[in-house]
Amino acid sequence: MQPGDTAALAAIRQTADRLHPAGATPANRPPWTDEAALRYLRDPSLRHWIAERHVSNEVLGHVAARVCERSAGTPVMVVTEFGVLPEHRDGLVGIQLIAALSDEAASLGIDEVVALAESGAVARWFRRFGFRRRSGGRLTLAG
Repeated sequence: MQPGDTAALAAIRQTADRLHPAGATPANRPPWTDEAALRYLRDPSLRHWIAERHVSNEVLGHVAARVCERSAGTPVMVVTEFGVLPEHRDGLVGIQLIAALSDEAASLGIDEVVALAESGAVARWFRRFGFRRRSGGRLTLAG
């Protein structure tokens, strides 16, 4: 995403209740202010991919992650949001989003991608895309 992608952020917010699996963060957030959207999009740690239908620009899914520095060792990429419309959850949309995330991590020399799961249902959903439970209860993308 780029700083000019505020319309894409608005589209994600409008469909958030359908994009995210049950148990994920509630979608009833207020609309983005221009200032908040720009602050989000300009964050250098942000990596955010959107899968959309080209003809209608309908958001089919998205994944957002942050590159986090650690006091020792290589940085880690932390998935903060991942959502796919229900009618596309068994298709390629989620797989392609996670592949883009994984490719970006590899290009940055990051060998650990961690997902934040708010519930057991969300954790099960992440596991469908290759994440595995690790020590400390973290879900880490299998390399």
